[in-house]
Amino acid sequence: MSSVCNDILQGIKYRDVFRAQYYINDLQNIAQQLTSQVEEFGCINIAGVLFVIMQHLADELDDMIMPIIAYEIHVHKCENNTLTPHERYRNFFIDSSKHSWTNVAREVIQKYPFIFTRITTFCLSTVENIKTCLNCLVKDRNDISNTLSVDANPVNLLEIHVSGSDRHQEGRTVILLTFQDKQKLVYKNCDSSVDQALQVFINLLDLSHPYDIKTRKFIKKNNYSWYEYIEHKSCNSMYEMRNYYKRSGSMLAVLDNLNYCDGHCENLIAHGEYPYLIDSETLFQNFPIDELEVQIGSLKQERSISFTGLIEKSDHIKKCDRTESCSAFQAAGYIKKIFQPRIINDHTDDIKVSFIRNENDIMADESSTEPIYTILQNAPCLDKQAYTIESFLDESIEGYMHTYQHIKNHAAVLLDGDNEFWCAIKKITSAREVIRTTLFYAMLVRRLQQPQFSANQEVARQYLEGYLQLHSSNLNSQLAECEINELLQLNIPYFTHQPSCKDLFMGDNGKCANYFKYSAMEQIHWNIEHASDIYCNRQIAILRNVIKPNPVITSHCPCYNCLED
Repeated sequence: MSSVCNDILQGIKYRDVFRAQYYINDLQNIAQQLTSQVEEFGCINIAGVLFVIMQHLADELDDMIMPIIAYEIHVHKCENNTLTPHERYRNFFIDSSKHSWTNVAREVIQKYPFIFTRITTFCLSTVENIKTCLNCLVKDRNDISNTLSVDANPVNLLEIHVSGSDRHQEGRTVILLTFQDKQKLVYKNCDSSVDQALQVFINLLDLSHPYDIKTRKFIKKNNYSWYEYIEHKSCNSMYEMRNYYKRSGSMLAVLDNLNYCDGHCENLIAHGEYPYLIDSETLFQNFPIDELEVQIGSLKQERSISFTGLIEKSDHIKKCDRTESCSAFQAAGYIKKIFQPRIINDHTDDIKVSFIRNENDIMADESSTEPIYTILQNAPCLDKQAYTIESFLDESIEGYMHTYQHIKNHAAVLLDGDNEFWCAIKKITSAREVIRTTLFYAMLVRRLQQPQFSANQEVARQYLEGYLQLHSSNLNSQLAECEINELLQLNIPYFTHQPSCKDLFMGDNGKCANYFKYSAMEQIHWNIEHASDIYCNRQIAILRNVIKPNPVITSHCPCYNCLED
């Protein structure tokens, strides 16, 4: 192993040196492969480039094995009052008389082959994803420079960061690259034709100031895309703050008409007086039949702006056992990281693992400690204070009304089947379809890491089959098989559709033909064609019911930059 690899591995802050021995070989393999890759590009500071990603992986792997380690320590707990809890913890791993690993510590790997096999797969897929990204970087350097104004010279690469976004097919996730002069670039395995269609629609609307909406720049490639990095930026005045929320209302009207459904707080960045949507893959969603029937006249369920996720009703917050909203327009400051393991009494033989409590969380532990938080960048800031929609409800409603009426008044132009928008939609070959919530899948991934399921893949499979059956009103066997296969790889299942057709695609596992009653294209056409004052007024009523206004002088929390400091 090279000295660079040694420097990287020695620089990692392992949560526990004993637990690290279970995954150190996997980390060494990752370090060696990535070091070789980065060396080929002539990077100046290889250790610095790879350190963040290696620290992230070490923490991820520790999370995965924590439940079984805690369980095994309790099973083999030795009641020796002459030793401290820390000494008894150490004795689980080390036989002091022989100066070697204990038999019970060695047997953990043999006892839980399923989870340790998955750890190796997790590491290999992460390496492949990063290597693919770097190879694409070299190939696309000129395009990146011309379109995104980033000097993406691999020699000047400073840092590789795997984002906190969910892992999908074969471990794919978003990668953030940092270069000299703090220039940043986002790599994502997705079809940015969705972003292209959104941009075309916004261009067709030609919204005037201060209702205009901006989208981030991107470069579309085969099976992947490069995106402009949008940083959080404060407003310069209360005038800009008011404009931000007018644009937020305008964005709400646009995304509602285009069947967007994933507007949580981590998918929005406040950049001065402009809100930026940074994950648009759930645009052109094909809503389930009941929701569509509501849209065309059934009374089964009301379709509304709530489906965007940009706002959240209080009854939904209570249903999720939360005290505050996670929506893009209502959350600010920080949110709890759901289903992240939290270690209690670490380095002692009374070690425990707890998870963020949720009423649907079957791993909930009453003794859970203070949760882990994610700092947010979605709320606009002024004078080191962040403000949410409660302080600017009138501005948001103004923006929504203006843009909704604009869409209604220009319906004839927007519905012209020969315009650029419909042509752009027809070119979309892969738009994400949300079958179940990501949190539902994230809970199941964590569940598979528990001792009773970590030992045997067949046991894990049987559990998933039963749980999905229990939580599905009409389980599609083909769909469920795809869900199970992805979950067994510790990935979040990922489904796609083509907005112009009715089929559901399941990665490499084929498709469910005519899964939907209507195509997403038909639904969006209906949204625009049937835009009405009745619908507009109903959405305004929902906004006033969901959002409880506060005076503009009310600041809600420190801004993102202050929290980061």
